Amino acid sequence: MELSGGALSIGRKQLESHDSARADELKAKSEAYLAVIESACKNSAKLADLLRGGARLSGLELLWDYHIGELFRVNLNMLKTIPAHELGGYDFVVAHSVVLTKMIRMESCLLYLFETQKQYKKLQPRWVQFQYDAIISDDELVQKGLANYKEAHLEKIANVSSRSSL
Repeated sequence: MELSGGALSIGRKQLESHDSARADELKAKSEAYLAVIESACKNSAKLADLLRGGARLSGLELLWDYHIGELFRVNLNMLKTIPAHELGGYDFVVAHSVVLTKMIRMESCLLYLFETQKQYKKLQPRWVQFQYDAIISDDELVQKGLANYKEAHLEKIANVSSRSSL
C-alpha cells in the first residue's frame, strides 16, 4: 500500500515540529542551568572583590551573617541539585564540578576563619591574608569554570540549532 504525498508531508511536518519542540526544551534547560552557574559565580566574584579590597574579618563576618552567606548557601544548594548526567557532556560536568567544589571550599575557609576568630580573638593579619588569598585563588578557578561552561553552552546551542533547522 502506497502513502499519498499529503500523508508523507503531514508526517514530515509532525517530525519537524517534534524535533523543534525538543530543541527548544533542550535550549531552555541549558539556559536555566547556565543561569544557576552564572548566579553562583557572580556571588563568588563579589566575595573575592571584598577580600581584594582588604575587608576586615569582623566586618566580613557581619556581611556573611546578614547577606552573603545566605546567597552562597542558596547558590550551593542550587548547584548541587543540577543532575550532572543532564548537563550535556564532559566539559559541562568538569566546569560544574570545579565551580561547585571551589565554592564549597571558599565557604568552609571563611567559616573556619570566623570560628578561629571567635576562639582566639586576635588573628595574625598575615594568616588572615593567606586565607583571603586562597579564597581569591579559588574564585579565579570558579570564574574559569564559568568561562568554560559558557563556551560549552554556546557550542551546544549552536549544535542544537543547526540540527533543528535541517
